[in-house]
Amino acid sequence: MKTVRKRNETIDVMRILASFMVVLIHIHLPEPVTGLSMALGRFAVPFFFMVSGYYMRREDDGKTLEAAWRFFLSVLKMTGLSVLAVSVINVAVSLIRGSAPFGWLTSFFARDGLRLLLLYNRSHFLNSAMWYLLALVYAMVIILALLKLRVMRRAYWTIVPLLVWNLIRGEGMGMPWYTQGNWLFMALPFLMLGMVLRDTGWARKIPAPAAWCMIAAGIASTCVEGPRFGEQVLYMGTVPVALGVIILCLQNEDRDWPDSVAEFGRRLTPWIFVLHCSLRDLVYACFGRPKDWTAVLMPFLFFLLSAMVAAAFRRLWCMIRRRQGA
Repeated sequence: MKTVRKRNETIDVMRILASFMVVLIHIHLPEPVTGLSMALGRFAVPFFFMVSGYYMRREDDGKTLEAAWRFFLSVLKMTGLSVLAVSVINVAVSLIRGSAPFGWLTSFFARDGLRLLLLYNRSHFLNSAMWYLLALVYAMVIILALLKLRVMRRAYWTIVPLLVWNLIRGEGMGMPWYTQGNWLFMALPFLMLGMVLRDTGWARKIPAPAAWCMIAAGIASTCVEGPRFGEQVLYMGTVPVALGVIILCLQNEDRDWPDSVAEFGRRLTPWIFVLHCSLRDLVYACFGRPKDWTAVLMPFLFFLLSAMVAAAFRRLWCMIRRRQGA
């Protein structure tokens, strides 16, 4: 009799911390807290991408293609719902600020609007966190094509060149800074890296102290060299941090966590990731941006607020689906 493999609840719990780190790096904090938050929090996005790739991978490419297709459809659905939710908040922010309620929408049709959306998975009419879902959608299209052609394992050799590109790239090469959040140079290699972790199983063979050393080295490199060399090192320094974190999660996959905590990490953290920037803009439009050390409390406030809105939004969506099913 085939046994059902238990879900890795440690990854779900780590998603809570990672989503808080995403909120943290999008809040303007006083120095030197900002530099420290950047060094600690930048691992979150690569971690989320690797987790997505890890869960897509199956025993053979055929099963992985099926799992990847289901995941792709779920991401498409979440992207559509997120665009709707973010649009409603954007209208509210525009009304509070006294600007045209749909003025933000015209930026999509402005010059370079489509280029930003298609090449760099960004748009002015969405919040600054929505690039993640768009990058995930674009990279998933590539993954599906590679799986369909049965060349997924060969594509693994492109992981290092794609990641190194962000390190050697400079402003003098004419590439904008947001190539580091690009679907090709960020989403695709980390998705494939997560698939490699599932495919090879080597993560469980690495001693835990070595994983902790990877995390410490990555944080130290971003703290010391990040301010000197800028965004390139900040992002590349997160690679060992994210790898070390997910290795520790895989080595503790049998650990039991409270069901409510694991469910929170599994169900709500993607929505916290997407909604917090728009909710931040809404709160700042209503009450202004704090300019003293009370700003340090803002990440906790926006994390809790995003979690409550996400829970309410999810409950409403479940009610609608149940009524449709009835």
